[in-house]
Amino acid sequence: MSIEERHRIALHEAARESWGPDVAGTLMEMLPPGGWAEVATKSDIAASSAAVRADLAIMRSDLSAQRRELRAEIASQGKQLRSELAAQGTELRTQIMLLGDRLGSRIDANGQQLRIDLAESQVRMLKWMVTTILGCSTVIVAASALIR
Repeated sequence: MSIEERHRIALHEAARESWGPDVAGTLMEMLPPGGWAEVATKSDIAASSAAVRADLAIMRSDLSAQRRELRAEIASQGKQLRSELAAQGTELRTQIMLLGDRLGSRIDANGQQLRIDLAESQVRMLKWMVTTILGCSTVIVAASALIR
């Protein structure tokens, strides 16, 4: 037990003997448990409040500076991103044009081949038709000769 606690107990016992247990209990409840040195005064509270306000002002200032830095960094990264996107867009357009040219060349080559195939097919069909007509004519001439 600390000296202060012993003093509190002695005071309580003396008050109880002199004034009775109810008054002694009331007196002890009105005294601060750690002594008057532990009780904050208005000036203590005002000093603490001023210190807290000063700390808050510093924190606000730091926060504002960090916010400005963050905005500047975001703006810088935004510019960089837009620049990169523009470069990629240019590259994609170039690639699309090259692919379009290649595709156009293939289509032209395939179209040319199709025209050749179609012409060859028409020649074969024409030969077949001529052969068939000549064969039919021969049959008709032979049938006419037999009928006469």
